[in-house]
Amino acid sequence: MSPALQRAPIQNPKSKIQNFFLAAVLCLLLPAPSLAGRPASDRRGTTGLVQALQKLPVVVSLLNIGAHPDDENSGLLAYTSRGLMARTAYLSVDRGEGGQNLIGPELYDGIGIIRTEELLAARQLDGAEQFFTRAYDFGFSKQASEAMELWGHEETLADIVRVIRMFRPDVIVSVFAGAPEDGHGQHQAAGLLAREAFRAAADPNRFPDQIAAGLRPWQAKKLYINNTRASFPSLATLRVNVGEYSPVLGRSYLEVGLESRSMHRSQDMGAVQRKGPAWTELKLVETIPPMQDTRIMDGTGVRIPQIAPRWPTLADSSLFDGLDTTIMRLARIVEQDSLWAPFLRPDLTQIDRAARDALAAYRPSDPTVVLPVTLDGLT
Repeated sequence: MSPALQRAPIQNPKSKIQNFFLAAVLCLLLPAPSLAGRPASDRRGTTGLVQALQKLPVVVSLLNIGAHPDDENSGLLAYTSRGLMARTAYLSVDRGEGGQNLIGPELYDGIGIIRTEELLAARQLDGAEQFFTRAYDFGFSKQASEAMELWGHEETLADIVRVIRMFRPDVIVSVFAGAPEDGHGQHQAAGLLAREAFRAAADPNRFPDQIAAGLRPWQAKKLYINNTRASFPSLATLRVNVGEYSPVLGRSYLEVGLESRSMHRSQDMGAVQRKGPAWTELKLVETIPPMQDTRIMDGTGVRIPQIAPRWPTLADSSLFDGLDTTIMRLARIVEQDSLWAPFLRPDLTQIDRAARDALAAYRPSDPTVVLPVTLDGLT
């Protein structure tokens, strides 16, 4: 099993907030290292501190799912992570073992290792996390059925469901639609699996071994398809300007994404970091209505919302339109649980206030002024 699938499955809701506060404290206390003439990383110094502070009051997440290394929408990952301040990740179904190598003689397992490292390097630039499944890139295929057979449908679906239950995305963006227009069979299969996993991750009866191991069912609220390959005939429902300029980064999110994409050196993905507007077109294909009062048991004695999927009828104005993206959403998620209800909301109220106060207190000429309130939030 991939190391990316072996992370601890359960975290205290407050621990993620503590991690964000700790990142802000470290940006304040640790000096940026010398990079021998190279520009400082966007994740260090003044830029890194501002970004860490901006992330503090935001609790929302997006998962991008594709078949291979280089399938990810690099501009969208950078825009979501570095612009919207959301937890962002890319799930590559395989590691590209069946592809070409333009920088050396390594093939098969060797190129799979190289492309894995290229993905990890790319994520350091665009700010997203990286996941894999156990599927192996066997090379070109014409049909989704062939890819499903060689990957193992249930095994690969289980791995995708596990990532969704671990990462808990609010929004999933599939690179592919599961249609012939996606290109070869592995692309089609990845699109079909992403759509199936959107529902399966929320069903406690699917892959119950994961539930027994401590994971909880998780229902993402929206599923988009990225229309990079015209995988569907109808018009996009959402256009995202990933070419928007960031005054904090000093460049656009597309430029950050293209720098990230240039890490795919074995596939010669380097590109000119062009400026100006650049639109990513998405189609909302499934959405979940707000949680109802009715509760069901998930098989472990934990109550979960009973949510009925419906076909979307209205276009969104933004990726997280209609979703609560604040720290206080954590209280609403668990407030029905008598164990957490008495103390979680007051604690989160203090954390939320500290996060907003730290951002408001920031001064470029004296960044240490945010240290007391940031430490208060961390405590």
